Amino acid sequence: MQLRRLEAQLMDKEAEITRLRSQLSSDMKPDRSAEIERLRAAQLQAERLLEAREQSHRQQVLRLENQVIFLFAKPGNAGNARISRLFCKSI
Repeated sequence: MQLRRLEAQLMDKEAEITRLRSQLSSDMKPDRSAEIERLRAAQLQAERLLEAREQSHRQQVLRLENQVIFLFAKPGNAGNARISRLFCKSI
């Protein structure tokens, strides 16, 4: 008699554990997916920022290169002709 009662209690507890695990899993999924979505959005924003910085850097390098070419091409800078030729070849 007592054995049957204990077996019934054991089955009830196992069923409760299964139900609680299922409930925990379903409760956690929205939190995880929201966190994953937040991290993906942050990564995408960081990638866009990096691309913008790279483009800005390339434009700045191009402006500086053009400025150097312009300065070496000015009259009166004949002494810099050799440097100018070397610089223009490297571009």
